[in-house]
Amino acid sequence: MAPCNLLALDHSSLPCFAAGNVFTKGTQPSKFEADALLKPDFDPGVKLSQRADGWYLDITLDPSWNAEPVRKLVTTELLGKAKVPGCAFANADGSPLGIDTDYFGRKRNEQNPFPGPFEVVRGGHQILTVWPVEPPQDGAPPALPVQIHPMQ
Repeated sequence: MAPCNLLALDHSSLPCFAAGNVFTKGTQPSKFEADALLKPDFDPGVKLSQRADGWYLDITLDPSWNAEPVRKLVTTELLGKAKVPGCAFANADGSPLGIDTDYFGRKRNEQNPFPGPFEVVRGGHQILTVWPVEPPQDGAPPALPVQIHPMQ
């Protein structure tokens, strides 16, 4: 994949917010990104491929990204209110949301979640089955692509 940037967001007519994302291989954050982790020389080698049994993401992740900067779980409180309707982000039943599991249904690190959709257990080169989602190793049922849970 070629480097890209989010500079087009700099001209948004509405306020934007992003924080704690990792930018590799020459990608650039927008002015709205707080605590961006810039790794211009790191090539994650991202490749999405389809095989007979599903879709696979080939990627290299660096576990040191977990050390800097410290990120927060995405919650109703963190997101605040949407500008146009003035409403808080919430679950369909009105309860506060908290994205406390990753794409695969694994528990996120509540003190400092790994950037992106995967809570990384180990770094390095990985081939992840992204569809269909396989059940976690602990025998729990397979997760849907996005899990949003009410915060207690």
